[in-house]
Amino acid sequence: MNSRWLRRNGRLQAAPTTMARRATSAWLPAVAVVALYAHPAGAEVSVMGDAKAVLIEARDASVEDVMAALGANFGLQYRGTATLERRITGSYRGSLQHVIRRVLDGYDFIMKTNHDDVEVTVLSGGGTAGEARAAMAPAPGAAVVPPPAPARPASARERRQQRRGN
Repeated sequence: MNSRWLRRNGRLQAAPTTMARRATSAWLPAVAVVALYAHPAGAEVSVMGDAKAVLIEARDASVEDVMAALGANFGLQYRGTATLERRITGSYRGSLQHVIRRVLDGYDFIMKTNHDDVEVTVLSGGGTAGEARAAMAPAPGAAVVPPPAPARPASARERRQQRRGN
């Protein structure tokens, strides 16, 4: 009789060491698949286009990596005290300023533009994406929003009194 098999209660059963090998061989491929997808091959940033039409493809890249790629391609200067460690994945398309605003969503920053130069100062990195605020100088000739109109009286009596000046 083969030593891998035991006869118990009239039945032929696998020896304990063989059962352990079978269990290991069953879960080992599953662990390998999970490990493969849990640890991506690495961060990747690709930048195409010019300052008026930028396309960035980022895959598990830190915001720092994306800003460095923009600096290498467009001469973007950035600095600040906030750490830009948040990981992002996606496509960002638009003007250089628009793409920078989207990449820095969730950070407090100041963007200063002058012709072809863009300078970004990241003030803090906290909060959620909805709390991001980009502090930018208003464009020349920007429209001024007038104050809200006074509330209209609710009843006919209040409207008559308002017309009479009472």
